[in-house]
Amino acid sequence: MPYLEVVVNSPGGRQSTFVYSHPSDSGATIGSLLLVPFGTARAQAIVVGCPVEPPDLPIKPILSLLDSEPVVSAYQIALARWIAEHYCSSLLDALLPMLPPGTARRPQTVLSLVPDAALPAEIGELE
Repeated sequence: MPYLEVVVNSPGGRQSTFVYSHPSDSGATIGSLLLVPFGTARAQAIVVGCPVEPPDLPIKPILSLLDSEPVVSAYQIALARWIAEHYCSSLLDALLPMLPPGTARRPQTVLSLVPDAALPAEIGELE
């Protein structure tokens, strides 16, 4: 089964690349946008390479291919690797500005106030 080296669009995946397996009929190539399991969640990932030897760790399979066409070229990935090394940034941070608009999805936390909610006793009233 072939393996893919990916960068994961998640705060926990910024500093490293990860290896996932994929069936040969998945259509994933360098620059493809994927959905992968990451920890207990699912996250977007971009294929940046095809390692010959997998690491000696359990390897999870990709969940799905999100776009039939690659979202970045091999040249853009090479440029992002150079930028990441030269400016001491993560590969993901160097690659995100090269993605088409609206492609990179980030989890958003939305907070809202509940009307007439009682404050916990530990907080108390404002003075």
